[in-house]
Amino acid sequence: MTDTAAPCFDRIGIWGDRSCPLLVQHVHCRNCETYASTGRSLLEQPAPAGYLGEWRERVARKDSATERESLRSLMVFRLGSEWLALPTAAVREVADPLPIRRLPHRDDPRLRGLVNLRGEVLPCVDLARLLGSAPPAGKQDRAWERMLVIEREGDAWAFLVDEVEGIRRVTGGQLRRPPATVEEGAAGFTEFVFSGSRGDVGLLEEALVFHGLKEVCR
Repeated sequence: MTDTAAPCFDRIGIWGDRSCPLLVQHVHCRNCETYASTGRSLLEQPAPAGYLGEWRERVARKDSATERESLRSLMVFRLGSEWLALPTAAVREVADPLPIRRLPHRDDPRLRGLVNLRGEVLPCVDLARLLGSAPPAGKQDRAWERMLVIEREGDAWAFLVDEVEGIRRVTGGQLRRPPATVEEGAAGFTEFVFSGSRGDVGLLEEALVFHGLKEVCR
């Protein structure tokens, strides 16, 4: 841009040789209507080619990143006929069923005993009883029975499940609140419900589950 094409404030104004007679009145170019109208003209210019497309791509990338951040990794398993889930971060291990050694003088049916996991002795609980679920009616398929080990703040517990489906990743939009009318059994520990491959899955409220485990082992 040549000097003759430069705005007046760059030539004779505050950023120029300051010969503009209006400076006596306005002191600074930003107080002059000419300076303001130049700024408005910049804002009113049409967007350059590709500007809108570039911003659409940026917004789309941001939405994708937000969706990834909202993904929750969950371990899905079955107890009787109920499909349940816990945050994967709380699950330390999925193991084959281990022998359970009963504890003398402990008659709480929620505490089944102790298991030895490669030299580590862990309390084994009956999760269905802890959740208040009714015993399954009839014979249940336990061909895929597994033992889950969950851990929080250095404390670990084990419990048997009838089947482990595996890790499922769900978004916040897939989670829905359980029906307010259902309060019995595992529903009392269920924070959210989402659709699984074989029916609805109840996402257990992690804090409530671990609180219950500590109460059982106290």
